[in-house]
Amino acid sequence: MKTFVVRSSSWIADHARTPYTLNHEQRHFDVVKLVVERFKQRIRQDTLSVDYYAGHLQHQYLKSYQEMNRLQEQYDGETGNGTNDAAQTRWNERITKELQALGVVQ
Repeated sequence: MKTFVVRSSSWIADHARTPYTLNHEQRHFDVVKLVVERFKQRIRQDTLSVDYYAGHLQHQYLKSYQEMNRLQEQYDGETGNGTNDAAQTRWNERITKELQALGVVQ
């Protein structure tokens, strides 16, 4: 699996490109990575028959897609799209901690 963000869906006006705002956008990507890793973990644990495999993967994918959307909305809502410094710091720490727990970052 490959984690990516569609560039046209993630942008910052030239005048607003600062390390702080770019970090906020990076964390959107990190949320996607977090959900992908959780998805991979769930499907690795499953023992499936050939007959049920495709349906189960589709179900897990849809659950992960919903989780990703919910987390992205929660992230932007709580951080005020990155304008709430304290909330942004909490999310930075949360995302990093969760990625570390999954063995994605050190």
